[in-house]
Amino acid sequence: NMTYYNNLYVVKQEEALSTLMNPYKRSTHQTDYYKVILIDNGLYQSPEQILGVPRRLASSETKLGDIVYQDLNGDGKIDAEDQIRYGMPTAPHFTYGVDFVFSYKGFSLSGLLYGTGKRNMEFGVNTKKDEYQLDYWREDNRDALFPRKSLSSGVNGGNNQVESSFWVKNASFLRLKNLSLSYDFKYKLLKNANWLSMCRVNLTGSNL
Repeated sequence: NMTYYNNLYVVKQEEALSTLMNPYKRSTHQTDYYKVILIDNGLYQSPEQILGVPRRLASSETKLGDIVYQDLNGDGKIDAEDQIRYGMPTAPHFTYGVDFVFSYKGFSLSGLLYGTGKRNMEFGVNTKKDEYQLDYWREDNRDALFPRKSLSSGVNGGNNQVESSFWVKNASFLRLKNLSLSYDFKYKLLKNANWLSMCRVNLTGSNL
């Protein structure tokens, strides 16, 4: 089975006129999206890069490992005017499922696969000390998953906490929702037991 849907804002009365006239930010006459946010350009990797590209006005202590943002309107600074529509909604447009059954002699294998098309979600550092959470920028780890480690969210004007494409990831998935393996002893061991129509043992797992 497959399901697809889409939606479109023909009119959005609460949208300000200034936003409505901006083709990159408006919701009216647009299919849905994740958010209106800044677009990142990776992490600062050199002092020359810090001096050579526009920064947020609040980012007065920019250091290597901070997030770089794109100056989309070319005015030499990073602010709300550089935000644009980005990504796909968290609720996917496309979902699908496939159920199956295979049988061989007394054995039977059945299950259900369930998945979604592209959808976006934000991720970030939390208090859990998972291994991947330690993958922050350092001189010896320039391809890190996270920006440089800081003790306060207010460091550098909160530059790395601003909503941006850096934190938005593809959250589509395909999952094995359930799987069942069974054997019917009636096939061979109890085939002559006419009073018995089935004697089956099952091994079942969910959300594997």
